[in-house]
Amino acid sequence: GLSVNYTITLVNGSLTINKAPLTAIADNKVKVYGDPNPVFSITYTGFKGGDDASSLGSPITVSSTASEASGYGVYPITLTGGSSSNYTISLSPGTLTVDKAPLIITAENKTKIYGSVNPGLSFTHSGFKGSDGPGSLSSQPLILTTATTTSNAGLYSINLSGGSSSNYTLILVSGVLTISKATITVQASNQSRLYGAVNPSLSIVYSGFVNSETSAVLDVMPTASTTA
Repeated sequence: GLSVNYTITLVNGSLTINKAPLTAIADNKVKVYGDPNPVFSITYTGFKGGDDASSLGSPITVSSTASEASGYGVYPITLTGGSSSNYTISLSPGTLTVDKAPLIITAENKTKIYGSVNPGLSFTHSGFKGSDGPGSLSSQPLILTTATTTSNAGLYSINLSGGSSSNYTLILVSGVLTISKATITVQASNQSRLYGAVNPSLSIVYSGFVNSETSAVLDVMPTASTTA
């Protein structure tokens, strides 16, 4: 401005524009053991105006030490690189959580005849990842049934219990042991008599009983008869 008493000298100053702070945060991720890594992503806090990740001089890269074969656990997601003429960049890591994969173990159904020894009990696996197999488990489940050689005909559960794995959640599925009836042969004994004589006593011969059983275990006894 003008002044009658002063001669005014104008001196220019300077405006210093400092870099704005920008935080890049690696997003936490979750996956199941044996699956490929998920797509990693970054959340930014601090961009000004219409700026975004494309405004950086060089991009920030995101990676993890975990791979498809990495076991159950928590792994770091790290950020590297990135540059900007307008932002001071702070990098914040995230975590990749690898959950156990489900593994279904199923007791196989079995059959046997009443009075026979139990068949060998077995189970199958479904859900192994990669090259894993039964040997990848820390311990196999136990398999058993309440049926014995003398158990009556009917259906009996085949149960699984226990088993462990560092990378799998075990899902145990029971099976069924079907005990079928044993077959016995009931044969009328051959007889003879003289013409005109009374019929002899008719008798029956049994074969096929098991477990030292006799006809006494039958609910209804068969009878023998003849038209003679």
